[in-house]
Amino acid sequence: MALGCVPVIIGRRVPYVSYVLLSKCGVLFHQNYSQLFPDSEKSIADQARDKMLLGYHDIRVGNQPDARLTMFLKTTLPGILPAARARFTEYADLLEVFADGSMPYREFAARVMRRDRGENEDGEIEGDPADWD
Repeated sequence: MALGCVPVIIGRRVPYVSYVLLSKCGVLFHQNYSQLFPDSEKSIADQARDKMLLGYHDIRVGNQPDARLTMFLKTTLPGILPAARARFTEYADLLEVFADGSMPYREFAARVMRRDRGENEDGEIEGDPADWD
């Protein structure tokens, strides 16, 4: 918000609810499906892979991005960024008050969903109460 940059979250896994809610706001996601360790931490990665210790099977060691991440950054991202920018601009007011802590998550999520559905964001039913069957 302060910088006006469309957020791009790159991580091992993204919770479904985070993806659904924040993507409506123009936040972009890429899941790499691996735990990444730099070459300098190979010994720790080896220990974490050890089935007698932690037994993580999805560890990748290296300092270079893999083919999926490279494709996302070079090919996919430029194609989806314009639509994400429009959504980010539309929801920037809600993102800002949520990010600075002045709006709790529950209210933020409810307002995002109502705005997305084209409903009154405050949750109030519009019109004459006599017509609210």
